[in-house]
Amino acid sequence: MGDYAEPGRRAGQSTPLLFHGEQVGVVLRTRDNVKPLFVTPGHRVSLESAVKLVRRCLDGFRLPKPTREADHYVRQLRLLYQSLAL
Repeated sequence: MGDYAEPGRRAGQSTPLLFHGEQVGVVLRTRDNVKPLFVTPGHRVSLESAVKLVRRCLDGFRLPKPTREADHYVRQLRLLYQSLAL
């Protein structure tokens, strides 16, 4: 939620995410010509630290590796529970 300008088309380009004129996040392009990610701070994590962490977890894919692995793990669990319910 907020206002932003689309970042440039190249990986690494970013623009501020604003809410009522205050920066609440960063819109970050993680790969060339793909949809950008919206990075926001979390509990005891500054915006600057959140952006640095996301950048360090990129390994050639659009989403950071921990996010991709968590999604994969949940899909595996869902399949396991569906097979047990049969």
